[in-house]
Amino acid sequence: MWEFASVRLTNKKNGKTVKQEHPTPKPEGIIERMIKASSNKGDLVLDLFSGTGTTAYIAKKNDRHFVGCDNNPEYIKIIEKRLKWA
Repeated sequence: MWEFASVRLTNKKNGKTVKQEHPTPKPEGIIERMIKASSNKGDLVLDLFSGTGTTAYIAKKNDRHFVGCDNNPEYIKIIEKRLKWA
C-alpha cells in the first residue's frame, strides 16, 4: 500500500505561512516511487503537464532523463530553477 501525506496549498517557512507555487502540488515521495517502479537509470521520463517540475526534479535526482511540457511560462522558469538544485 502506498501512503503519502498530502501537500497542502500553504506551508510554513521560517514560521510564516507561504502560498504554494502551484494549485495542485504532488508529494515528491509518490512521484519518486512511481519513477523508480516504472523506469531504470538512464531511461526517459515524459510529463505532459509538468507544472512546477516535481517530476523533472525527481527524474534528474534519480538519474533519469526528462521531457516535459507546460503552457505556463512562469512554471517553466520555476522548473529551470529547480533543476539547478537537483
